[in-house]
Amino acid sequence: LGMDVCNHSGTLECKSCGGALDPKGDHECPKDGAWVKPHNAVRDVFYDTARQGLVECKREQHFVFKPECANCHKILTPEEKKTGHHCPKQAKRKEKEAKKPLKDDNSIITPTYTADIVIENGIPGLSLKRTLVDFTIKHEFLPIYRHQESQKLGSAATLGEKEKNSDFKERTEAIEHNFVPVALNSLGYMRPNGEILAYYLIDQRAKHKGMTFAESASLFWHTLSMTIHRAHARNILTRLRDITHSMTVPRI
Repeated sequence: LGMDVCNHSGTLECKSCGGALDPKGDHECPKDGAWVKPHNAVRDVFYDTARQGLVECKREQHFVFKPECANCHKILTPEEKKTGHHCPKQAKRKEKEAKKPLKDDNSIITPTYTADIVIENGIPGLSLKRTLVDFTIKHEFLPIYRHQESQKLGSAATLGEKEKNSDFKERTEAIEHNFVPVALNSLGYMRPNGEILAYYLIDQRAKHKGMTFAESASLFWHTLSMTIHRAHARNILTRLRDITHSMTVPRI
C-alpha cells in the first residue's frame, strides 16, 4: 500500500470521477461510494464487538430533531415556533411593511438524522445516557488537509470531529441524548473518543467471551487495521482496473 503505482502525479485518471490520481493511485473519490463502504466497515467492527460483549446497542437508527430556524439553525422553543424569533441571518422587515405575522418571516425545518450506532446505556468516560455514535473518515492526502496533517498527525480527523460536533451535538442534547463523534483519518489514526469507545467494547467482550483483555484487544485492532487497509486496496484497484495500456505503466 505504500508503493507508487505510477511515475508522475496526474498521469492516471480516476474512471469514476475523472480526477487525477496521485503517484500512489489514491484520492478521495466523490463517486462510487469510495469511502462510504469503508465507513460502514469500520462502524461494523465496533458494532460487532459491542454485540459480542452484550452491550445494548442498535445500528443505523433514525431520529427526528427538534424544529429549528432554517437560516440560523437555532433550536426553537414552542413559543418561538408560534411567534417567530429574531434571526440574525435574516433581515427583519420593517413593522409598517409587514402584512403577515412574524412567524411567516422565519422558515422552520425539522432535521432528521441517522446515527451509526446507538449505545443505550452510555459509554464510560464519554457519556452517561443514551448515546448516538457517528463515525467519520477524513482523507489526509486531500489538498485541503495535507499541509496541516504534515504539521500535526491527526489534523484531518480533528477537523472531522469538530464538524460532527458542530452539526449534531447541540441537536442531540436537545432531545436528551448524548452525542459522540468517532473520527479517523484514512490510514487509521483515531481521535481519543474512538479509543475510549474501543477499549470499553474490548473490555466488555473479554468479560462475556471468556477472553483475556489482551486477546480481545489484539483481535479488535487487527480487524480494524485489516478493514482500513483492505478499503485502500479495493479503492486503488477499482480506479486502476480501466486504465488503458497507453498510460504510464505502474512502477515495479
